[in-house]
Amino acid sequence: MAAAAPADPPAALTAEGKRPSISVPGGNALPTLPKAATWAAVADSDGDDIEVGSTDDLDLAQLQLERLMLGSSSSASAPSLTGVGGEVDGDDRENEDLEEAIRRMQQRALLSRLEKSHAAETALDAAGNAAAAAADDDTGPTLEQRPEVVDDFIRNFLVAKGMFQTLDVFQNEWYDLAQSGRLAPEDLSPVPDIYHKTAALEETVRVLRAELDAVKAVADAVQARHDKVRKDRDFFRMHHSRTAQEKSRLQNDVKRLAQRVEELDAAARAANAKLEVAVKDRAVAKLDRDKWAAKFHASLAQSAPASPGPEETAVASRIPVPMAPVAPRNGARRPNGAGGRLARASPDSGGVLPTAAAPPALPKKKRTRVNELPAHDRPNPHASGAGAAMQPVRVAGLREVVTAKAHDLAVSAIAFHPRKLVLATVSDDHTWKLWNFPTGDLLMTGEGHHDWISDVDFHPQGTHLATASGDMTVKVWDFTRAQATLKLREHTQPVWSCKFHDTGAFLASGAMDHTAKLWDLTTGKCRQTFRGHSDSVNNVAWQPFTNLLFTCSGDKTVSAWDARSAQCAQTFFGHGNAINGLAFALAGGHFVSCDADGIAKVWDVRAAAELVSVDLGPHPVNKVAMDMSGVVIAAASNDGTCKVYNTRDGTRRDLTGHRDAVQACQFDHVQGDYLVTCSSDGTWKAWN
Repeated sequence: MAAAAPADPPAALTAEGKRPSISVPGGNALPTLPKAATWAAVADSDGDDIEVGSTDDLDLAQLQLERLMLGSSSSASAPSLTGVGGEVDGDDRENEDLEEAIRRMQQRALLSRLEKSHAAETALDAAGNAAAAAADDDTGPTLEQRPEVVDDFIRNFLVAKGMFQTLDVFQNEWYDLAQSGRLAPEDLSPVPDIYHKTAALEETVRVLRAELDAVKAVADAVQARHDKVRKDRDFFRMHHSRTAQEKSRLQNDVKRLAQRVEELDAAARAANAKLEVAVKDRAVAKLDRDKWAAKFHASLAQSAPASPGPEETAVASRIPVPMAPVAPRNGARRPNGAGGRLARASPDSGGVLPTAAAPPALPKKKRTRVNELPAHDRPNPHASGAGAAMQPVRVAGLREVVTAKAHDLAVSAIAFHPRKLVLATVSDDHTWKLWNFPTGDLLMTGEGHHDWISDVDFHPQGTHLATASGDMTVKVWDFTRAQATLKLREHTQPVWSCKFHDTGAFLASGAMDHTAKLWDLTTGKCRQTFRGHSDSVNNVAWQPFTNLLFTCSGDKTVSAWDARSAQCAQTFFGHGNAINGLAFALAGGHFVSCDADGIAKVWDVRAAAELVSVDLGPHPVNKVAMDMSGVVIAAASNDGTCKVYNTRDGTRRDLTGHRDAVQACQFDHVQGDYLVTCSSDGTWKAWN
């Protein structure tokens, strides 16, 4: 049976301040409940008006309560059924009584729930009123939304969707669970507001992002500091290693000097003993001489003749006085009839030497010839000849074939003879050596520098050798004379590198005084000084068959200089640390450079652009070399390995075997089959 719609509340009740009630069949008054965000309290429906603690519209609970009461009244006013004989069916009546009892139990449970909610709402209203009274008078009214508990949320949802049968089932099961205590505390908690929760999460994300940005800034600063400390560590480690080697060398020198001092002391003692004996012998000889002189004078006094007459004196004055021969000056012969020999004095000349026919001729002063740089656009035979068709070295096929103990201290540089398989090495022990390659037989040793030797290079004709040293000099050695024929000393700090020009008439050098110099080997004078770097010039190299000199520096740049005008033609930027070495391909179109971060870069000379960059770190790369094809590069690393890299296919291999840092590496340009490395352990190795 459908229930009648509730009527509007009478005006009289409203005027008296009472809330209207809805009468339903069965004698019970149904309270009119306003709609609120939470459940309102409702008293037992015994016919009295029920006080409601909210001022909103009709609540969802009212709808449910109306449905329950209307259902109960419908059941009470429904006509009874009679059986066939006109009697009431007992089973049907019992079913109706059972349904009525169940409805009343549900009604009481719901009303009890509403009473509790009403009490809680009253307490919250009181607290809200007290807070509003304590607030500032200018503060406007605020709207507070109170969260719903889980079961209220479900009821409101089911009623809003008109799912009343589902609501009845939910009420029954929820009541059973609540009475049996099988509901967890979180089941009775309010439903979280997704908007507030989202806002809280967004605020948390914002705070975390701010903290993450701060942590990233700190991490970047720490990384920059770490990089700087690592670079400083590498710098001081390099200098510590060199200082340790210098200390070892000085200790050996001190030991040798101590032994030499002992030898000299022994020789001095022996010489003193000999001197004492000689002084004694001299004293005895002097006494004997004086004794015999006295006897001789005494005998002369006894047998002295009479004084000579004037005639004897005149005869004696005419005796010619013999004269000692006089050597000609400046090695010039005297132009006389005897072929430059001295003439004897005759009695007619009175003891005077005859005069020469003509004065000796002075040697003419030779005019010094000054070398001139050749034309810049000379043809490069390697650009289109056999060098261009050379196959690159097979990186995977390199193997160690020779190991030679070359020096007592670190081997700092190596160089190949331009025409023969002869290898030159220089060391921190102040010496250079020539070796037969690849047998490793020692051919020659040179000494003369007063400090470590940093670089070596052969003359293009193979007749001379140039060495650069820490004693601030560059020396040119002549193999035929077996000595240094030229000493160049205008640098004010240690010299790191030296390279011959392809004509052989000039030599370039780079030093720690931030300059590079061009030397004329005929006059021994400095022709040009290249200034522009702000740090040490670590290596120099000529572009093959040109007048362009390339220098790399600790200021992280590579500069190309015109040797004729001493002007900088191009500067290459890209390295992030000090550049230690560079090397050209034989064709001259590109070159490779390396730095203290272990980065190697291949550059195009014409475009002044970077072609390839490969990370061979993290240890510094000391020197770099290119094979005859210009495709494979070899890098001498501070970790004791030589790293070989093919720039065309990316193949890489690390050659191990040295016990200390590898200082230099070089491909032979005679056969093109060998790679040689030298190390601080005093050895050099050949790889084929």
